[in-house]
Amino acid sequence: MPTRSSLAYRASFRYHVQMLIAMGYQRLGERALRDMDEPSITGKLVCAMRDAMAADDAPRWVAKYSLRDDPPVDVPGKHGRDRPRVDIEVERVQRGPRPCYHWEAKRLRDRSSMGAYLGREGLGCYLRAAYARWSEEAGMLGYVEVDDEAAWAARFDQRLQEDPKRFCVLKNGAWTHARVVPQLEHSYRTEHSRGRGRRSITVYHVLLRFC
Repeated sequence: MPTRSSLAYRASFRYHVQMLIAMGYQRLGERALRDMDEPSITGKLVCAMRDAMAADDAPRWVAKYSLRDDPPVDVPGKHGRDRPRVDIEVERVQRGPRPCYHWEAKRLRDRSSMGAYLGREGLGCYLRAAYARWSEEAGMLGYVEVDDEAAWAARFDQRLQEDPKRFCVLKNGAWTHARVVPQLEHSYRTEHSRGRGRRSITVYHVLLRFC
């Protein structure tokens, strides 16, 4: 069972990571990015996050973190260019082990987006431990390009309720509104098992409007 200190550390890490997302998102021209592909939007977001971290008025805690855009992830049996690449990696810079927080991003623009977001190359990357292999928490970013954040949140909620076994949803881990920072209103949480003796994973879903 996690100790109070470990839970407090995770909460602090989660808050800072989501604040970095919020700081970057606030610097973007959302409508101008609508027609870009996902890697391009994510690249712009990461650049904006770095700019926010380098600003004169940035909070002092940003010095504890570094960002990587599309870095390769080490997994057993994969080498060189065959390694999977997570969209965003936030590393806590410190002496000793350096925990990382992974984000996978998907565009939400048509009927196929549900499958991409929840499928093997979306949420499934965490469920099969391709990403966040040694972590108990990770994030999903949804770039909303049609409708609004609430509409997509309702769709995801319904889909997970319809087939919880397929998505390895834990008994008390259903889609739940979980606002971590004031700037990101549409933040949600799910909890999933990963099998093979691995610990479960908590996934935070942040929906960002680009329309």
